[in-house]
Amino acid sequence: MSTTPTGPTDSPTPETPSAAEALEPPAATQTQHQLELPTTGAVVLDASFIIALLQRHPGATALAHVLSRGVLTTVTAGEIFYKIAATGGAEPDRIEAVLRAQGVRIAGIPLAAAHHFPRLRHIDAARRAEQKTRGEKAAALSLADLCVLGFATAQELPVLTGDRHWATLGSHGLVVSVHVYQS
Repeated sequence: MSTTPTGPTDSPTPETPSAAEALEPPAATQTQHQLELPTTGAVVLDASFIIALLQRHPGATALAHVLSRGVLTTVTAGEIFYKIAATGGAEPDRIEAVLRAQGVRIAGIPLAAAHHFPRLRHIDAARRAEQKTRGEKAAALSLADLCVLGFATAQELPVLTGDRHWATLGSHGLVVSVHVYQS
């Protein structure tokens, strides 16, 4: 995985904020994304959202208030831990403590969630086939993705992710709402 910045910078690279600093909710601002998410109830958080939040991505930081009602699967927590460790970031215990302090609940994957994996793979295959007919690149859902979507389906909860292609799964039969923090 490359850690080279992809965009221009106007100043020297700032120090990476600590996990606690990065997860602090910013001053209240209302964005289009906030309007799309339910205003109450639990929201399943994908690793891409938490990592973007730690990296202070504007779309993610605008939704930091969702942490207080967020749910991560243990698989998602593991994905966050190894991706942060790969960049020399905070230790897993520290990340977990910061997430929990913000109100994030970490839950195991129940067998009921795994029962949804075959159907989710079918939905994803239909999406990929459609994209290929249009000549578009079509990445498959990973096992971690299936865990998030299977958990959300089993619990009947919305999902917050940075993976734009998840938003297209509804037209192929996904029954939970997917909210993408990026525009």
